Amino acid sequence: MFIILLAACSSAGEEQTGSSTPVATAQSEPASPTPLTPSTEAVSTSPAALPSETSQELNGQLYFVGFVGQRPKLIRLDLQSGEETILFDPPESAWLSEVAVSPDGGQLLLAYSPPPEGGQIQYGFTGLYTMPADGSDEPQSLVQRADPSETYFNISWPLDEYLYYAHFTPTVDDEGFIFYGSQVERLHLPDGQVELLVEDAAWPRLSRDGSLLAYVTEGNDFLLADPDGSNPQPILDQEAFSAVDAPLFSPDGRLICFSAVLPSTAARPSLVDRLLGVSLAQAHSVPSDWYCQSIDGSGQPQRLTELNAIGLYGDFDQTGDQMAFLTAAGVYLMNADGGELTQIREMATTGTINWLP
Repeated sequence: MFIILLAACSSAGEEQTGSSTPVATAQSEPASPTPLTPSTEAVSTSPAALPSETSQELNGQLYFVGFVGQRPKLIRLDLQSGEETILFDPPESAWLSEVAVSPDGGQLLLAYSPPPEGGQIQYGFTGLYTMPADGSDEPQSLVQRADPSETYFNISWPLDEYLYYAHFTPTVDDEGFIFYGSQVERLHLPDGQVELLVEDAAWPRLSRDGSLLAYVTEGNDFLLADPDGSNPQPILDQEAFSAVDAPLFSPDGRLICFSAVLPSTAARPSLVDRLLGVSLAQAHSVPSDWYCQSIDGSGQPQRLTELNAIGLYGDFDQTGDQMAFLTAAGVYLMNADGGELTQIREMATTGTINWLP
């Protein structure tokens, strides 16, 4: 069983860093999104918030989920002007955890849960929703969840016709016991067909040219495969790190980068966890850092940061010269070799980040 740690809406201030394993709890299916008045509310227009001394020119826009007033908002940050725009302000009791941008930049894919019906508890089990990238309309449901406790996460929109994501679902065995597992899937948008690519896995990420799929298995195997999940090959020595996640290909396809935890710094599972068979299957909830490895597996992984941060997820600019990434404490920029590391936003964040031209 693949144990996935998910943030859920609870009290303000805990949303950005809290993690919990979903449990089978009776709840109503979330209602349709509460109608909103589309708007783009600029919350900051100060270029001084961006680094003033860097050898790299800052261009493009970052899309991510950040907390403003202790609530998650969908934010677009213009790197040239420093203007920060809230594209979507979820209603009270809703939960927004991730965003992915379509290849043409016109649409957004959200991991989102609207307010539950009848004042029920918001558990943070997210579905797949789409909305215009300019924030001009409210999110529309793309995939209906068959079970109220299933969830979609690790979302990406790497190709015009395909979405990639991890799907967390409950399964009932012959004796009535409920088990949870995560699998990597992709959705073919033209016909709505869903393909199961890899069982007991998460963190799917496709290379820029669409030729390789990276993912992480329940057993902490970090693998590269064909886009349909076939022909998997290990990219790392399994014993090199106690946990890996958040894979990211360099735009030229020569490197695979990832968040990782060294064995010496990994958190030890509690006695209860050991008795229940819970494994630390990912690095996201413990302090980790960025590493990059040659795509052919040659050489040793090169460490880029020494942040010991939680919740790392990144994206390169179009040239591959710079990386933007999230931690639970903010948004960072750095050169592709780890140089000129700068925190450009000090705010709680969650989920994914996308760098668009």
